Amino acid sequence: MPLRLSGERMAAVTWYQTATRKIHWDFDNPPFVRGIGGRFDAEQFIAQLRRARLNCVQFFAKDIFGHCYYDTSIGLKHPGMKGDLLGDIAAACKAAGIRVLAYYTVGIDGYAAQTHPEWLLDEGKGPVMWSACQQPVLCYNAAYTEQMVLPQLREIAERYPVDGFFLDHTWTRPCCCAECRRLYHKETGHEIPVADDEQAYWAYLDWVSDKRLEFVKKCADLVHSINPEAVIGCNGLGTVWAPSDPPEFVDYLIGEASQPLDVSLNVRFNDVLNKPFDLMPTHYVNSWPDWSLVPADTLKQLWGQTIALGGLCWVGSKLYPDGTMEDEVCRCLGEAFEVVEAMEKHLQGGEVVHDIGILHTAASASRSERGMEAIRGAHRAIIENGWHCTILSDAVLPGAIKECTALILPDQGPLVPELQEAIRQFVADGGAVLATYATSAGDDEGGLLDNFGLADLFGVQLEGEYAYSRPVADETSADNPWGINYAYIRLTDDEITQDIRDLPLLLHGRFLTVQPTTACAVARLVHPLDIDKHGDLFAFGDAPPGPDSGYGAVFINDFGKGKVAYVAGELFSSYWRKNNPHLKYLARNLLRLIAPDKKIEITAPPCVEVALMRKGSRLTAHFINRHREESQRGGTLLEQAP
Repeated sequence: MPLRLSGERMAAVTWYQTATRKIHWDFDNPPFVRGIGGRFDAEQFIAQLRRARLNCVQFFAKDIFGHCYYDTSIGLKHPGMKGDLLGDIAAACKAAGIRVLAYYTVGIDGYAAQTHPEWLLDEGKGPVMWSACQQPVLCYNAAYTEQMVLPQLREIAERYPVDGFFLDHTWTRPCCCAECRRLYHKETGHEIPVADDEQAYWAYLDWVSDKRLEFVKKCADLVHSINPEAVIGCNGLGTVWAPSDPPEFVDYLIGEASQPLDVSLNVRFNDVLNKPFDLMPTHYVNSWPDWSLVPADTLKQLWGQTIALGGLCWVGSKLYPDGTMEDEVCRCLGEAFEVVEAMEKHLQGGEVVHDIGILHTAASASRSERGMEAIRGAHRAIIENGWHCTILSDAVLPGAIKECTALILPDQGPLVPELQEAIRQFVADGGAVLATYATSAGDDEGGLLDNFGLADLFGVQLEGEYAYSRPVADETSADNPWGINYAYIRLTDDEITQDIRDLPLLLHGRFLTVQPTTACAVARLVHPLDIDKHGDLFAFGDAPPGPDSGYGAVFINDFGKGKVAYVAGELFSSYWRKNNPHLKYLARNLLRLIAPDKKIEITAPPCVEVALMRKGSRLTAHFINRHREESQRGGTLLEQAP
């Protein structure tokens, strides 16, 4: 992917796009560890980096305990370190022509928390501890930012030859500490609301998100003012887990993923955001907690997925406290990075191609876990059916939709009028849409509107929630004492039955009841048997199919020059959670019916995915084998490519 930073910084940071093989060394050392960096040998260190084929390294400036690994005049240098390990590593790498990034943890700092308890984040029940390490979380709005974070970033940027920064633990978390209460009242005129007041609480969470970006901007502006060629990124910012348009002051996007489906999902979202992006798997079998080493083929697989869609490669690793690393780790990384290096010249400069777009709005992602499950299910269904897809955020969709042949709207509840109009025009001009459940019928508080915003597009009118659907919280209620959360679909049109067994199709999830206006029903909604006589369990599981509900479940509608398929249930989140392949086949058959002329469709096992890229006038299809060995517990691996 070409570097597409805006403004005067474009020329200054083009170097980052050449940093294609990076390593992040985790270096969190408890205070009792001694001999920190005591065996670091610059010559041997550089030789190992060469063996691993690395061209950019990242090392800790500060860890989760608040320990600094450089000569700080502001914070706490690790008590077990006599030298300046950050300085030694930066100097050695610079002399060898290897780029250096400084890692700096923001939201976790044990030393700052101990010395300034007033800086702690408070979610209403006292200080918050990060469960992964049992260290306290700090608040960006406290004096911590001005008295600790910014001064430390300044001394690193001014005194060390680093090419950029990686900020970690820059979370968006609610806080009601004294400073947050003061700021919120000053800026809004209100007190921080309780979670029970949904409308006010969502407005407050938007304010929290804005404050996070203000904090990151302060950090970025400081770094850029000292060194205009330095880059800055924040772990998780602008990734698929928190979809948003990445701010201009962040130079690159970085996320962590060690499983093939997660890597594919992330790169298909990041590749359209106009920023260079990296995916960071670790080389450990069970990710960060252990000190093992995966087979090189595992890394080749993950990095192959990443570079096939224009991403840059990063690996998560850990140095021993004494500043050394194992030769065998370098050998394994070198074997995997050799493949990446060989492919770089063919892949650099490529641009993503849109075919099937999957809309992923910030509103749907943030309101419930179901929203993320729907995106993951839609992505998985599309790539397993042999198609190429991109994940489109609210900001990206209006510009990208014209290049798509089809658009999937997986349970995208709230849709602003501008998006609705863009989608409506897309179909009128000949595009195809597959929509599910409450798309365009959700309100900003997680409830239902009176009708779909895209009712004319779907050709149906909303009547209400299916009488036996479980509430979002997965609890029984007075409105639904049975707590049932599934129903059946009976297909009635032969055009959508290919590979689906001739029996009612079980879908675990919620449904809506709708009435057709201009659409034609191609499937019926079927009640579970004796739905009003049993609770969650019929005997030891789901009830068999019972009578027809009187409602349709799947509809086809002609709109302008295009076609729309609407499924009244949570098709994609059900596929993600329950793995019923017939749901995937239903999505495939519907898309073939409404969008027969996609740019590419392959016939291959489900573990093979295709990615389309364009370089100049050349269109290239990459085929990636996502096969993994089965595992009931622990990490899944690719031991040898089949």
